[in-house]
Amino acid sequence: MTAATKHLHKRVLNLEIGDDEDPIFPAPNAPELAELHQQFMDSLGNEGDLMRRRGEFIREWAEAHEKGDDLADIERRWSSVEAEISQNRASLEECGNRSATMLSESLTKQRRELTAAKAARMHGL
Repeated sequence: MTAATKHLHKRVLNLEIGDDEDPIFPAPNAPELAELHQQFMDSLGNEGDLMRRRGEFIREWAEAHEKGDDLADIERRWSSVEAEISQNRASLEECGNRSATMLSESLTKQRRELTAAKAARMHGL
């Protein structure tokens, strides 16, 4: 048994005997959390695509600028990509905030349940 496994085993045993100084709480198995995770991963994929497109626009703009071509169309399309990037980052932030809230609420609930169980054991209920 590795040291990490022994440590985790000890912590589980501590929970069983009522020592919750530093308990391990599992993440909730909630469909909403899985959906948020998927949205986050999709947004991360979108971020990569948007960064690639941004790089293409920079290269295209530099080539057009060097040739003395009209840059208005490129700049319009670039603005559109920048707006998509802002929206995508807002989506990433929202998914992160909602996930953190769900995990925090789950942790609070689990801590309350653990405290109630300990109180019941102490009072012989």
